[in-house]
Amino acid sequence: MWMLVIEFDFVWYFLYDSVFTLWLNSLDVDPGVYNLFEDLKDGLILLQAFDKVIAKSVNWRQVSKKQPLSRFKQIENCNYTVALGTHHRFTLVNIQGADIVDGNRTLTLGLVWQLMRENIIQTLESLSKGGKHITDQDMVRWANDAVKKGGKTSRMTGFKDSSLRNGIFFLDVLNGIRPGVVDYSLVTKGVSGEYGSNVRVDPASCRCVLDL
Repeated sequence: MWMLVIEFDFVWYFLYDSVFTLWLNSLDVDPGVYNLFEDLKDGLILLQAFDKVIAKSVNWRQVSKKQPLSRFKQIENCNYTVALGTHHRFTLVNIQGADIVDGNRTLTLGLVWQLMRENIIQTLESLSKGGKHITDQDMVRWANDAVKKGGKTSRMTGFKDSSLRNGIFFLDVLNGIRPGVVDYSLVTKGVSGEYGSNVRVDPASCRCVLDL
């Protein structure tokens, strides 16, 4: 039996690329997103996403839309996107419109993630009793309760908790939500230098196993 080993950085970007692409398309942006970093370069998809997540946040008179857009116009649109994020208290350190135009993966993902997070929080608030404001502490409490419900003992103190790096807590959350969904015989404890180090694809079983 042979194993295909893929470098973690590639897998990380691939997974996030897929998640964010699906999320953006769920907002019914036009045109649809197929190549995340390429399709976001002119800023128009990001601005549509902002306007859908935070209603009427975009002043479309400030946006260049006529195609094809020059690099200068693309940077203007992306600078406006960054300005909107800053205005809505996103954490955007050392990011400029040119970074998005140039396809900087880390900085682009950071912006899209925070926009998606805002959308998720809004959804949770709409489902809460009386539209209660959802805080990070509320989400941490819910996750810890889910783990406890599944009979596990792992805990998180916050989203910057270093213990989250080995992925076990997230598996315990899934187990709490749907008991039995996690095959713990495939889960390793994770040691320094091995957190998410590779993905092994076993073609015999068509099963993808992430070494946590």
